[in-house]
Amino acid sequence: MRTKEKRTKWKFATDDDGTWLWSAMHPDGDEAMSHRTFPTLSDCIEDATRHGYVIWGDRERRTVH
Repeated sequence: MRTKEKRTKWKFATDDDGTWLWSAMHPDGDEAMSHRTFPTLSDCIEDATRHGYVIWGDRERRTVH
C-alpha cells in the first residue's frame, strides 16, 4: 500500500546559461517555480527557503522501511 505524499518535492537545476532555478510540486498538485534565475546555488536555495523550502536535518528525515 502506498501512502499519500505529504511533503513538497523541490528540484534545483541549472539553466542553459549556468544560472540556478528552483521548482516545487506541492502535495495537492500545485506547482511553483522561481520567478528568476540565480548566479549561485546558495542564492537559489535562499530564495526557495523564502518560499517554503526546508533543509531537513537527520532527525527530521523520513526513513523507508
